[in-house]
Amino acid sequence: MTSKLSAYYYNLGIVQVTSNNLSSAANFLKKSVCYDSENINSWNLLGLCFYKMGKFPMAEYCWTESLKNGDTNHAMYYLDSIGNSEMKEAVSCLSEAVKLAEYGKYKKSLSILEENKVIPLIQSPQLISYMGILKYLSRNKMEAKADWQKATQLDKSDIRATLYIEYMCKKEGRFLQKLRSTLPAIFEKKV
Repeated sequence: MTSKLSAYYYNLGIVQVTSNNLSSAANFLKKSVCYDSENINSWNLLGLCFYKMGKFPMAEYCWTESLKNGDTNHAMYYLDSIGNSEMKEAVSCLSEAVKLAEYGKYKKSLSILEENKVIPLIQSPQLISYMGILKYLSRNKMEAKADWQKATQLDKSDIRATLYIEYMCKKEGRFLQKLRSTLPAIFEKKV
């Protein structure tokens, strides 16, 4: 019975992945491995979801669990890709950028991320949203909005990027309201 439930949640996860709903897919796949901890396909796909979301330690954990259940599967290839020197350099670069951002050095943090050759290749919605936040804090609002829109396309079920866009639009709306009340002649319709 539990293996059927595992297969059911695995199939729901596949549907979500194909619709770019990574967060929802990860939730279904977590349920799948709860019902059958030996479901290699669920572990591998969950690892791929975490990888795509930029959660590399979680991806590594899933693929390690997958290998415990079968020696010959794709998890070995995935683990090799996450353990290569370029990926380790990207993680180190990201850690440095986060430290700089914590000290309010947003432009420097952003430039470190953009100069790294691997980070732009990682299509992680969370990483792209983070870069959008850095751009917003560096006063590049339109670039930030573009990043957040890209992040929502990569993971439609993660609403954080949408909330960032809404926040930015509300801030702009309040500014326009202040401007209208201060300088009403600019906004009067001329017929």
